[in-house]
Amino acid sequence: QIWTSRCWKLLKAHKDRERLLKELQDYAKAVLEQDLCMIDRHDEKSKPGKIDCMCLVWSNRCSRLFGLCGDASLVLAGLDNVQLWKSSYSSPLQEYRSGNRLFACLRYVLQSFDDPTERRKLLCGDMKSGDTATELTLHVLLSLVDASPSLVPFINSTRHHQCFKLFSLIGDAPREYLVAMCRQAVNIIANEMNVSIVSELTDHRSAQVINRSVALLDLLTAKLFGRRQAIVDSREAEISQHDVKEGDILFYVANDGSEVQARVQCRVAKIHRDDYPNLYFTIRIDGEDGKATERQTVAGRLKKRAIATPPDSTLTTGAKESVEEGADMTALIVNSIIKPYLSREK
Repeated sequence: QIWTSRCWKLLKAHKDRERLLKELQDYAKAVLEQDLCMIDRHDEKSKPGKIDCMCLVWSNRCSRLFGLCGDASLVLAGLDNVQLWKSSYSSPLQEYRSGNRLFACLRYVLQSFDDPTERRKLLCGDMKSGDTATELTLHVLLSLVDASPSLVPFINSTRHHQCFKLFSLIGDAPREYLVAMCRQAVNIIANEMNVSIVSELTDHRSAQVINRSVALLDLLTAKLFGRRQAIVDSREAEISQHDVKEGDILFYVANDGSEVQARVQCRVAKIHRDDYPNLYFTIRIDGEDGKATERQTVAGRLKKRAIATPPDSTLTTGAKESVEEGADMTALIVNSIIKPYLSREK
């Protein structure tokens, strides 16, 4: 530290200080980018937790470089490289490994700042809604999203816990910014579908990108507009206590006293028969933070289906604006993806 302090004083006093500082920054950036590639290629079987430790050490070096330059920028660290993030999820050899390692490095860098506003500025810039402004954030999320087939729909906070970690770090993004990312995701799906149609879906990279983009679009639209579910006859949603099985995915009636009751998706963890013939159940509910809670209930509070939100006539002004945005997004998806797919030559 003493040696570094003396070097820094000499650098400040040097007549060609700006050139030397620029060379030092360029060299440090090259070293960080090189180390980032090394972390990506490192064999994680060598020692448990070693990769995480390497990511932490790497982020500490970034912090020192930020201090040297007097400004924080992902450009200095090499994490602004969109192609690097793209390759982390589009290569059949990378799967989830590379994206998680890159995100570990990014997460530690963001955590070195206490203020979520500073973290958000570091990753997202000024939060404009243009394609260039949202591109990096979009591809970071694409590297984190879980695109694997799921038998348990609607539990985004559990499936996409890495994405929710990122959201918790940077705080709330402006609505326009999220809409812009949705539009970009639609464009990616449309472009990759053209590639996959030409290759008759044999292109693994295109299929991987499409699956991830669809999963991310689902996640972002849920944040923007909530879940839209069909209204069903309440009698069709009823379930007999004898038909409930462990592992079933049902909907728990979270509150009483209103015609349109809130229903939360749950999994039946255990069936209790100690009060037979009356059965009761332990259910598991996944929260927005990814943590699961358990509670006991009876069949009367469990339903087979969800119920939609109240009619548009009861929505607030802000909600009506959301409906208009949702209609625009629906039209974009239909015109950019659905119609071209249905009208393609057989």
